[in-house]
Amino acid sequence: MRFRESQRIGQAWLWCLLALSAVPVYLPLFRKLFSPDTLSCKDLNLYLAIPHILITLLLLMVNLKVEISGRRLSYRFFPFHLKKKEFALNRIECAFVRKFDPLEERSLWGIHASGSVKSYHLNGPWVIQVEFKGGRILLLGTKRPEEVSKVLKDLRIPDQDMQV
Repeated sequence: MRFRESQRIGQAWLWCLLALSAVPVYLPLFRKLFSPDTLSCKDLNLYLAIPHILITLLLLMVNLKVEISGRRLSYRFFPFHLKKKEFALNRIECAFVRKFDPLEERSLWGIHASGSVKSYHLNGPWVIQVEFKGGRILLLGTKRPEEVSKVLKDLRIPDQDMQV
C-alpha cells in the first residue's frame, strides 16, 4: 500500500492580494516604458518590482510532497528542503488524520515549528498528525484524508485511539 500527494499553494485570497499589490508597482513602469522618457535606474517602482517578482516566483515554486510506503514516511517542502526527509515506520508511535485550524493553532500556512511540533501545511483543512516515539510531532497537510486514513490503517500504524 502506498500513498503519494503533492500540494501547491492554492489560497485564492493570496493570489488576489499578490495581483492587487502588483498594480501600483507595475502600472507606472508600463507607463514609463511607452513614454518618450527613458527608464531611470533610480525609479522606485523598479526597486519595488524586483522583490515582487521574487516573492511571486517563490510562491509558485513552493510545494509539499508526502509519501507513505510500506517501510517509510517521507516528505519534502521545496524550496526549503532540498532533500526529502525520511522516517522508518517503526519510529512512529501513532499517526492519524485530523482537522486543522491554522488560526486556532497559531500556525497559519507553510512552515511552523514550536517546541517538539513541526507543521508543513499549504492548503485545506486536514493534516496527518505523526507522533514519534521520542515525543516529537509532525503535521503534514493533506487534501485526501480518507485515502491517507486507509493507508495508515492498512499499514497497521496505530492511531490516537490505539495508544497505550
